[in-house]
Amino acid sequence: MTARCRGMEDEAVCSFCRLKGALLCHIEPGQVGLFVISQIPYLGLALISLGFVGAATRTWWPMAAFAAVGLAFLGPVEMRFLCSHCPHYAREGRWLKCMAPNPFPKLFRPRPGPMKSHERIIIAAFAGFILSFPAFSLAGAIRSLPVQQQGLNPSLLLAAAVLEGALILSAVQFCYHLTRSFCRRCLNLSCPFNRVPATAALEYLKMSGETNDAGEEQSRN
Repeated sequence: MTARCRGMEDEAVCSFCRLKGALLCHIEPGQVGLFVISQIPYLGLALISLGFVGAATRTWWPMAAFAAVGLAFLGPVEMRFLCSHCPHYAREGRWLKCMAPNPFPKLFRPRPGPMKSHERIIIAAFAGFILSFPAFSLAGAIRSLPVQQQGLNPSLLLAAAVLEGALILSAVQFCYHLTRSFCRRCLNLSCPFNRVPATAALEYLKMSGETNDAGEEQSRN
């Protein structure tokens, strides 16, 4: 590779790059499918749990809230505060080519450079809601069931408790798989969940001619 990285425009120059395999400068075959598959256990159990909450307590607003926040995160929130800072977002085309597929076209102009503190807080808050809200909702439903339904079948409470445990484990599994398999190679270096090793991050920034706060952050981590 030359002093200034041209790999984003010309994949051929990546053949002899020292960072080949360490960073996802180009989306590899099967990477998108693997990312989607890694989310299925948690999202499936989250929807089942919220469906249980609605059916058992006749309260469906948690399902609606989870769906609304999820769509908002995938659309304007994630794209504006996270994706627009990624080098992949600056590539030509109406659709973002990323290992994390997004059903929406690019809604905002690219914003090269690191994320600001308030942007990291917003992304972390939305992610925290998506990963915790179903479990809290189900826990609240489990506590209220004996009060709402006298003579409740104990097997229903047991099933709900098992579902709660599986939901929490799936959330932990998803976070572990995400940070170990994807965040360690992601080019969006200022993302609050980025786990690219500091040496690789600084080498990439040097090759691409970027010397910004994202690299300084990585060197401190």
